[in-house]
Amino acid sequence: MRKVLLGLPILFLLLLQAAPLSALVPNQPAGSETDRIIDDIIIDFQLFSDLLAVAPGDIHHRAEAIAWLAPGFESDLAVAIVDCYLQFQPELNCMTVIPTDSIPVITSADRSFCRITQLNNHTARLDRIYSNCYSPGDCWLYQVTAEKSERWKIVDISLSPLN
Repeated sequence: MRKVLLGLPILFLLLLQAAPLSALVPNQPAGSETDRIIDDIIIDFQLFSDLLAVAPGDIHHRAEAIAWLAPGFESDLAVAIVDCYLQFQPELNCMTVIPTDSIPVITSADRSFCRITQLNNHTARLDRIYSNCYSPGDCWLYQVTAEKSERWKIVDISLSPLN
């Protein structure tokens, strides 16, 4: 009897090693739609980051910048982003970045801080809370709404104070 009791913890440890941790979390299985949503949103924000990096010198017209964002952002939002963060510099003959504060960019480092709520089969919202951003003790809710066509594309972003 004592050998059986000693063997149970070892069996339990072996089972834990064999099963990935994500399989133990019922609402977040590996390869879930939630994973696809956050992966697509991260890629969408990478488009934005890349645009700001290449715009000076490589993007010559507003329409090019909007087209750059089109795979990841709804068209009106892409236009608003380009108009807010880029401007044409005639002396350089290209778009340049306007020096200003930027929208928060969701990256893979944010994954564990994000909550995905699937509102229906084709709409989801990512929530990310930021603390101590603009002043000590502040708290902000960043919401990113995405819709699915071929992939998840950002259709709206908002940043609201929580305190």
